[in-house]
Amino acid sequence: MISIASNSLKQTLNQYLMQYRPAFKKRSFLIFSWLITAIICNEEVRSIKFLYDNFIKKYCNKALNCFYYFLSYANFSCDLLLGITVKIALSLIPEELKPYVTIFLSTDDTLQEKFGNNFDCYSKLFDHTSKNGSNYLNGHCFVSLAINIPLFWGVGIKYLSIPVGYRLYDKQKTKLEIASSMIDTVMPLLKDYQVVLLCDSWYSKGIIIEIVKKYNNLELIAAVRSDTVLYDLQPAPTGKRGRPRLYGDKIDIKNLSYEKVGEYYVATKQVLTNIFKTKPVTVTVTVKSIESFDSVRVFISTVTADDIKVFKDHQVAGVSCEPLTRKYLPYLLCFYASITICSP
Repeated sequence: MISIASNSLKQTLNQYLMQYRPAFKKRSFLIFSWLITAIICNEEVRSIKFLYDNFIKKYCNKALNCFYYFLSYANFSCDLLLGITVKIALSLIPEELKPYVTIFLSTDDTLQEKFGNNFDCYSKLFDHTSKNGSNYLNGHCFVSLAINIPLFWGVGIKYLSIPVGYRLYDKQKTKLEIASSMIDTVMPLLKDYQVVLLCDSWYSKGIIIEIVKKYNNLELIAAVRSDTVLYDLQPAPTGKRGRPRLYGDKIDIKNLSYEKVGEYYVATKQVLTNIFKTKPVTVTVTVKSIESFDSVRVFISTVTADDIKVFKDHQVAGVSCEPLTRKYLPYLLCFYASITICSP
């Protein structure tokens, strides 16, 4: 008889898979386990048939149709799977780091061009980045959510990005509603942490803003439209009769004070916006050229760099804590978010 050590790869994988057991019935859990094991062993997912032909059928006597049926008709909760994955991710954070760290959530959509119409959920979709020279393309869309957790790395810490949720956009709900639902699912699990949501200008509006306002421990660092209206902070009362002004003068981003940082000119300022009404936010504007004022990107942050816990007492790999860099932290974190979302 060959015994398998308790710290072997097989036993470790089994321990993690067993945490998902409450989400499935017995037969469904077995199929789920085979799929996850096949993905890990093949290190790629071309199709269910690919996983079946290259791994599953060699060790399991279940038919291929069992796996198709499981994915099409099995009754399991995606929100429960999302919550279990987040709990596993949080368990990886060293205990001594937990009181002093910041958790980052990143949400984005993956929009991949397709040719023809022989794939599921085919439709004409608006391409807000116009990658192919057109405002529309043929494709399907996903909404994704990743959690970024800190781990010890040498003398400092490094963030590990883990995709925890993907939802197919089938037009039954808007992408904002899908993203807000996933965020709403994970936030109760993060009640003991400072959480910062990172997203692009597609998501920094509507119901996403309401979700940020809903949780006291949730902050937002996001790109916004370059034509977003910005105001100076509320002016001091003049002593005259009438209601005092809620906003200062309207700000023209071309008149901000810019500094050269790498290839871009960057400016930052504490402002008010219609997005958060009377709550001050930090705006960071980047441009390629001051003269032509092109390639404009605008970012807002509801939290200052000095109030982000992880940067107070720790050195984070990939993000310098020099004063100049800290000043433009919203811009850096949004750039960081753009490279941490993994395509499905």
